[in-house]
Amino acid sequence: MEITALGFILLPLTLILIPRPSSLLQITFLASAFGGAVPFIVPFGGERFALPPDFLPGIVFIAVLGLDYMSRNLREIEGEVGRTIFPMIVFMATALAGAAILPRLFMGEFQVWPQRPGFFNSAVWLVPNAGNVTQSLYLIVDTIFLVLAALYVSRTFVRPMTIVHAYLASGYLVVALTLWQFASKLTGIYYPEHFLYSNPRWAILTNQAVGNVHRINGPFVEPAALATYLSGVAFACLWLLLRGHESIWIRMLFLLSLIAILLSTSTTGIVIVTLVIPAILLRYAIRRESRFLSVALAGVVGGVLMIGIITYLSFPSFFFKIQMAMSTIIDATLNKSGSVSYVDRTTIDLDSLSILAPSFGFGAGWGSVRSSSLIPGVLGNSGIPGLVLLCWFARRLMGLVAKARRTAAAGESLIAMNAMLGSVVGTLCASLISGPSIDEIDFFLRLAIVIGCAARICRDAHVRALAPVSVLAFPVSSRILPRSNP
Repeated sequence: MEITALGFILLPLTLILIPRPSSLLQITFLASAFGGAVPFIVPFGGERFALPPDFLPGIVFIAVLGLDYMSRNLREIEGEVGRTIFPMIVFMATALAGAAILPRLFMGEFQVWPQRPGFFNSAVWLVPNAGNVTQSLYLIVDTIFLVLAALYVSRTFVRPMTIVHAYLASGYLVVALTLWQFASKLTGIYYPEHFLYSNPRWAILTNQAVGNVHRINGPFVEPAALATYLSGVAFACLWLLLRGHESIWIRMLFLLSLIAILLSTSTTGIVIVTLVIPAILLRYAIRRESRFLSVALAGVVGGVLMIGIITYLSFPSFFFKIQMAMSTIIDATLNKSGSVSYVDRTTIDLDSLSILAPSFGFGAGWGSVRSSSLIPGVLGNSGIPGLVLLCWFARRLMGLVAKARRTAAAGESLIAMNAMLGSVVGTLCASLISGPSIDEIDFFLRLAIVIGCAARICRDAHVRALAPVSVLAFPVSSRILPRSNP
């Protein structure tokens, strides 16, 4: 086993924090910022395998909480968490059965785009492959982690905002590395590529360009991955601002996330910044006339104007270079439909959807199909039943969140739930555009925080509602009354 530079930091830190599950969750978020790195590499059968960095503390957390729950009886609040996650558990079982049965049942009957493209990067005839195993293992770990993390966050003594703060800190870390890489592309200063890009199983796209404009991928394997991660961070900040949780650090992270997304020059990021976020702000303005909307808009517009004015006055030549680069990126985005990458991505998505007909709507089996965006990936791998189960899970989740919001009292559980719900929505929006799947464990941690906090809020509201009844249930003679002076 080969331990990487990141591993020499992450491995001992994870072992030290085994007695503190909350710290393990914090490290999971911080480790997720290094999407192109791995903590260790294991050679096996002539191949080199490695797990993403956030899986290391995540798996240790599963072991710690799993041993804890072997000796615990589930309480009512934990039953509420289980009812919400139940559709996801059914989806996992269905996907695992499909991975074992469907590639053998439909073997050789239609072509699919494999998880790992071959030398010619073309579709192949469906056969059982390693993707059925690896993607199934990812799904098992993610689902178990979701259940245990949600149960843990629902406990009374856990402070969810400490975990959310780690997620926001990871956003600052990604932004810092993105700006560092951008400066390195412009000036040639040192950038720690060997530390950040140690995953041997992925092609690291660090030298892409649009015309004469360098594309920025930050600590991730490609610009689209950077844009997807920061979309979650930006939406978390936006949800906090719109819900009235103002902070200079939140506004600054929101602005820096938008700038870093644009630096990626990813079509996904540009669509998120120019279309999705303005649409959300417009919808919020129509439904609620709130001063927090004007605060968010003023912060973004004012920040961009301030940066532009300072750059124009201090570095006029650099300002015009930025202007030319923006023109190049805008032209490339508007002409995206005629590009080779757009044609390839569209072809892969359409081929993934076309699998439904010969497979009678069941898909090719979990891990058999590589798509370009989320919905074709879910349908191609798990078919219509898989999409229905995920929609069922989403409906139960939103039902629990709506119930929590109706009964919520001000507190950190509500703030944490709002932040992570926004982050989940941001990641989903980006993945619907250019995310073949969501198997990152930090995404399931964000889901777990939403579910755990919502369950806590509902439990606290139930306790408050029963408090007067419990007092009246005792006779007057048994109550503690103040003594009157004689």
